[in-house]
Amino acid sequence: NRMHLFHRAAGAVIAGAVLALVLLFAVAGTAAAQDDPAAVTDQTDLRINEIMASNDTTLVDPDEPDETPDWIEIYNPTASPVSLTGMALTDDPADPTKHVITQSLTIPADGFLILYADNDPKQGPAHLSFGLSAAGEHVGLYQVGASGVFTKVDEIDFPALPTDISYARSI
Repeated sequence: NRMHLFHRAAGAVIAGAVLALVLLFAVAGTAAAQDDPAAVTDQTDLRINEIMASNDTTLVDPDEPDETPDWIEIYNPTASPVSLTGMALTDDPADPTKHVITQSLTIPADGFLILYADNDPKQGPAHLSFGLSAAGEHVGLYQVGASGVFTKVDEIDFPALPTDISYARSI
């Protein structure tokens, strides 16, 4: 009976440690994605890497710890940091300007950035002005050219997703 209690307690400690590491990684990844004056402006290599359209327990919003928003992860495969300032994301291919990033955000070289699809851009530059549909939809990433024309950098159509299951692709 004591051995059974020991195993249950050990399992709870391990589960807690894993959750703490996941949250630490998410917060560290977001914290690292701040202004970097040395960031390059060539954004064409950026990729939409992973999407979660029904987040209930996997990632807590560092700006509002009682919320678990949907999220989009962007990957920078280059050897230089890349600025997202002036880029746009959308869940509507007919409206590439749905959310234009106007504040300074940078993805480190060979790094990732989580953007919160919580329809609450007032929370900061990593919060988008739209949410995601668990029934599946489109997500597009656009670069703004010097003439104000939006050029598609990457896009993905994801299927219906169960709660706490992400859609990822190998890039």
